[in-house]
Amino acid sequence: MKKILKITGVVLISVLVACSGNKQESDFDKVMPNKGGDFRGLNLNSPKEEVLEIEGKEGLVEEGDDYLDYTRIINPDERFSYNLSMEFDDKGLYIITMDVFVEDESNKEESIKRGHELYNAFVKHFTEKFGQPAEKEDNLYTLWEFKAKNGGNASEATVKDFSEEDGYGSVTVSVGAIE
Repeated sequence: MKKILKITGVVLISVLVACSGNKQESDFDKVMPNKGGDFRGLNLNSPKEEVLEIEGKEGLVEEGDDYLDYTRIINPDERFSYNLSMEFDDKGLYIITMDVFVEDESNKEESIKRGHELYNAFVKHFTEKFGQPAEKEDNLYTLWEFKAKNGGNASEATVKDFSEEDGYGSVTVSVGAIE
């Protein structure tokens, strides 16, 4: 009986270790490391210094008085990357735009599929965060209206899937104040 328990224990531990090592991070999780705030852990109307503290300097390609532009390469072999642009006014952060690209030349169909999966993951994320979308056009464009966490002004989030049109995974997300 002890031998059976010992063998069962070893098998159970082996299965648990094998299963825990196979978990891969999704494309969505790679471009959205922080799901809080209005978008990516950022809140509209936040000062530029606070945004820099959250986003850091990695991939920062240009900084001006009223904007920050980032380019981050996730996987150079698949040409998986994103550009992140943020603009500021006298109230603080008023628009965030992220363009995500999966341009794997060796497998264009898979690149397009991954673009669609990213679009669907963003739609799910924003629907959970802001409720049902105010507008939706097929699987190409979705818009939500919400009140910004920081200041409560009317704001919107949009997700657009350009994957079919561009011939590779291509998704644009925009979150911004509208008043």
